[in-house]
Amino acid sequence: MRSLTEEETRTLFTKLASYTGRSLNSLITPAEDGSMSVFRLQGSRVYYVNKEIANLSVSFPRESKLLFGFFVIV
Repeated sequence: MRSLTEEETRTLFTKLASYTGRSLNSLITPAEDGSMSVFRLQGSRVYYVNKEIANLSVSFPRESKLLFGFFVIV
């Protein structure tokens, strides 16, 4: 699982904006409790996951991870 490159991020936001419109702002704005969510790429899938969980996931081997976060279809 890795962060998206600049080009991948641009493509993702372009596609999400066409589906969600102005609601895209609510996906990228930190929540009221201060938590923040990020987009991560694994294989050909993009996941929307809490940043704290994404940071903790690096301590587990890739083979033992099945799924976490929300899968974003683009």
